[in-house]
Amino acid sequence: PTYTHAQITIDAASSGAHVFCEKPMAITLEECDRMLEATAQNGVKLMIGFVRRFQPNYREMRRRAVEGEIGGIKLVQSVRMGGRPPVGIGKWRLERAKVGGLHSAYIHELDQMLWIAGDVGSVKAVVNYGTFPDTDVEDSIWICMEFKNGAIGALGSSQIYPVGWYELGVGGTKGAMKITGGTTSFQIRMHDGTSQTVALPNNDAFVEELGHFFDCVRNNKEPIATGIDGRKSLQVVWAAFESAETGKTVYLD
Repeated sequence: PTYTHAQITIDAASSGAHVFCEKPMAITLEECDRMLEATAQNGVKLMIGFVRRFQPNYREMRRRAVEGEIGGIKLVQSVRMGGRPPVGIGKWRLERAKVGGLHSAYIHELDQMLWIAGDVGSVKAVVNYGTFPDTDVEDSIWICMEFKNGAIGALGSSQIYPVGWYELGVGGTKGAMKITGGTTSFQIRMHDGTSQTVALPNNDAFVEELGHFFDCVRNNKEPIATGIDGRKSLQVVWAAFESAETGKTVYLD
């Protein structure tokens, strides 16, 4: 459970153990900072479980985007809609203090957006609550963000949309690319009208992810998803909550 991540990581690092931590990294940014400090001081690895980075279609679409196949990146958008998740042992997913919020799931999509477009400069968000009286986790959230490179982004997520809708798209000066959830491919359509579907073989991304972590430990490599990455995604989440509460745009350092 998310609320246990920080203390387990700190205890493990203090004993000299390398740490693979599931997403989200923690509940608060202060916890993230303590985790980063503990792993750095003890000279151990900290990897965050952003498994999308190991799925072939997400990885290949990101590679093509950052290498300029669709020109300069101007827009990144993602949607993760679904019904209520399992409540978990002790019903911890019903308590925002223990689960954090809907980002327990949509942080996958948020991480992909940051992995493609880089650091976020500002965030504006709206949130609503109240459909399910047994939880204080939000019903839905929409986040608009401006990246420091000038691109803009939009992310929507909900637990009151049981028909399901999953999507990640990137728009550039020459064209766009899109992944639809549940597929192992992605689509490319250029502004000149040409298009293609890139189909890739499926893999067990969780096995590959753990294999990468073991390789990093054995060969002293930097993980592909670090604690810094985990903190950056959570910083956007907390900026979104602040924006929704105040009605103002929140600017990030």
